[in-house]
Amino acid sequence: YLSPERLDGEQDTPGGDIYALGHVLFELLGGGPLQLSLHPYHHQQMLDVRLDEFELSSVSVDNQSAVRALVRSMCAYVVDDRPNYDGVIERIEHMLSAHTKTPDLARFCGEHVPKIQASRPDIPPQDHPHWSEVAILNPQYRQRRTRELNARIRDFLRRKDWLEEYPHLERLLDTTPHWTAAPFIERLTKTRERWWEFWKPHALTDSELAELLTTLTRRPGPETLTVAKAYVNHVNTTVRQRAKALLRFKD
Repeated sequence: YLSPERLDGEQDTPGGDIYALGHVLFELLGGGPLQLSLHPYHHQQMLDVRLDEFELSSVSVDNQSAVRALVRSMCAYVVDDRPNYDGVIERIEHMLSAHTKTPDLARFCGEHVPKIQASRPDIPPQDHPHWSEVAILNPQYRQRRTRELNARIRDFLRRKDWLEEYPHLERLLDTTPHWTAAPFIERLTKTRERWWEFWKPHALTDSELAELLTTLTRRPGPETLTVAKAYVNHVNTTVRQRAKALLRFKD
């Protein structure tokens, strides 16, 4: 439910919240998702069509035109054409006044919302059909995702041909923010030094060293800087340069 201006890269404002709230109001009242165009003209055109199709069986006939007008203004393409918070509350309270002696919105919600919530089944968030869309906001999800990604990276770096296939790993790193430097540091510091240490990965070539040091510039930190110091005097010029580039992050 991002507003058009936010999709254009502009700063967030209360008007963006009003836009999102208009979408939520439309969906809650039975209209389904309010899918609109990003083009100014087509945006308004699609909004008018969706509101004309808007079935408001849960809203009194007297208030249906007012609800449509409220959603239309809240979802306006131009932020300055949207009402502010007080304006939205005032218009909703005006609609409530036709049905209750206490049109105060906060009191009305305090009276009715708990009853509605109590009547709904108690579904754990993870069991909700749309959980996958918001799971990324859950810290436990992020921690689990980090463990899974780091395990995938470790498995990848154990392969003998990992350098040739490295573009595939880079695409994963570009599209997923939850990985850490740990697998790369381990690969740089835990290599097979004796023939019988079969459980350790093979020693790294200069090209592999350079690639890993380059990747660590994306996750600079105390541990990565410690690793870089071990390679600043490496015999290979490229490895030395990559290590020194990583050390520039210490400031």
